[in-house]
Amino acid sequence: MVPECTEAFMTLMLVITDRYKRLPNPLAKIKFFNMQLLLLDDFRTRLVQIMREQHPLDAIYGSILNAINYIILILKEWSDLPLFLRLHYYKVEYENFETNKKKQGNGDLAEIGTEKDGDSNTISVSSLVVTNFEISEVFHDFDQIKLDFMKGMAFDNTISLFEHLRKEMRKIIVEMIMYDTKARSQHYRKDRYCSQRYCSRGMVDSPHAC
Repeated sequence: MVPECTEAFMTLMLVITDRYKRLPNPLAKIKFFNMQLLLLDDFRTRLVQIMREQHPLDAIYGSILNAINYIILILKEWSDLPLFLRLHYYKVEYENFETNKKKQGNGDLAEIGTEKDGDSNTISVSSLVVTNFEISEVFHDFDQIKLDFMKGMAFDNTISLFEHLRKEMRKIIVEMIMYDTKARSQHYRKDRYCSQRYCSRGMVDSPHAC
C-alpha cells in the first residue's frame, strides 16, 4: 500500500498545480513549477534518509519502495498533460533565452536595466521595457506543432532520480534475501547425504531441510 504521507504530498502537488495553472504569465508558472521540482527533490531526499535507517526486509522499507513507485507513476502521467508539455516548452525556451543573453554580455536578467547613478542604483525604464518585450516574445512564439519536436519531458530529471533510488533499493533487497538464504542453508549444505537414512517416501530424512 502507498503510505498516507506520500498520497498527501502528491495531493499537495496537485493543489499547487491547480492554483498556478490559471496564471496568465508563463514566467510565473515556470517559477511555481520549479518550486514543485524542488519539493519533489526534498521529499526524495527525506525518503533516502529514512530508508538508510531501516532494515531492507522491514515493512517500512517496503513502504518507501511503494511510495517511490507511486510517485514515478503519477509523474509519468502528469508529463503527458498539455499543461506540463507547454510548461516544459516555455522552460526550455526561457533557459535558452537567458543563456543567449549571457553570451551577449548582458549578464543576468535581474541585472538588465540597472544602471549606477552615483552611489545608488536606478532602474532604466527603457531597458526594462526592452527586457520585458524580449521575454514576452519568448513566450508569445508558441505553436502546438513545436511540441512534436521537443526533446524530453517536464519531469524527466525527477523521474530519473526516483528510478535510480528504486533500482538501488531493489538491488539491496535482492542481496539481503540472497545473504539470508545462504546463511539459513549453511547447515543443510553440510549434511552428508550418503549417511542419511531415507524416509518412507524415498526422500532423504534431514532435519535441516525442514
